[in-house]
Amino acid sequence: MRKKLLAAASFMALLITACSGNSGTNSTASQEAKTSDTSAPAESQETGWAPKEDIEFIVGNSAGGGADLFTREVVSIIDQYDMCPVNITVVNKPGSSHVVGYTYLLDHGDDYHLDVTSASFFTQPVSGNSPFQFEDFSYVAMLCKDPNLVFAAPNAGFSDFDSMIQYAKDNPGAVSVAGSSAYSDDAILCNMLQESCGLELNYVTYESGADVLAAVMGGHVQLGILNPAEVGDNIAAGNVTPIVVSAEKRVNMEGMENVPTFKEAGVDIEHEQPRGFVMSSAASPEAVSYYAELLGKVAETPEWKEYLEEQCMEEDIYLGADWETQAKDHYVSIYTDYVGRILESTK
Repeated sequence: MRKKLLAAASFMALLITACSGNSGTNSTASQEAKTSDTSAPAESQETGWAPKEDIEFIVGNSAGGGADLFTREVVSIIDQYDMCPVNITVVNKPGSSHVVGYTYLLDHGDDYHLDVTSASFFTQPVSGNSPFQFEDFSYVAMLCKDPNLVFAAPNAGFSDFDSMIQYAKDNPGAVSVAGSSAYSDDAILCNMLQESCGLELNYVTYESGADVLAAVMGGHVQLGILNPAEVGDNIAAGNVTPIVVSAEKRVNMEGMENVPTFKEAGVDIEHEQPRGFVMSSAASPEAVSYYAELLGKVAETPEWKEYLEEQCMEEDIYLGADWETQAKDHYVSIYTDYVGRILESTK
């Protein structure tokens, strides 16, 4: 776990009261939380800026998806702790793998619109499917990493990593892998798996994670790649078989106790989706600083830590300029490399 803080002074230095009144809840736990240091300052400790208009958190896919649920959890915690003096609304702008959402963000270009990042933030520009560049955005915060699970249909012909590899080698091109788009983390992980293990896999795209899961459960494909939390209930019910997880450590979930990471399985693969927020590059530095502090406070709450555990996500926090450095120096390089390989393989 790494915390990269914007301000030189610690966020623990000041205890500032809630900025927009009592939320109306009477529970003891909530009242204790509101008086703790998780309460965010009414204005940025670094710049003194505070929002005076309502705010929109934009999600570039439909309600109920991973990015949407992630964003709504952030906003819910901000509301619970009265961290912000104005209203925050989650606005869904689905279309073109988040490009519609980023278009909406940049068209506003102000201090009151933020957009959640997903793999498409990195893959769409480098694949040529987005008119935007990474310099068009201001980087507010990265809060965590989202792992990927490779799972199998009950009738796939294999039930663990070693038997899956052997089956794929014995049947080149016969194993189909379901993923959510051509340039998603699913596609990148499938590409990594082929290159690292010398396999020939057939990657098949579906409209959504729900469609991926249905395709695997229905036996239309042998393998699927999704976030572990998206598959969890069906693992516990025995509807699918978890094979391997792309993460630093094993996933703490029912039915996943014996599922290895790639590195435990002897394969040098580790790829997790970064989840965070950006604004337009036209946003003021003062506003970016304010939201970085705000999201840093969200990450300190027990509710957020509980959410990460439930969703099998790993805390990994970068704020402001540190998030920009991590995004451009680390994630852009990774996604550019593998999207390039995917494009080359389709020629």
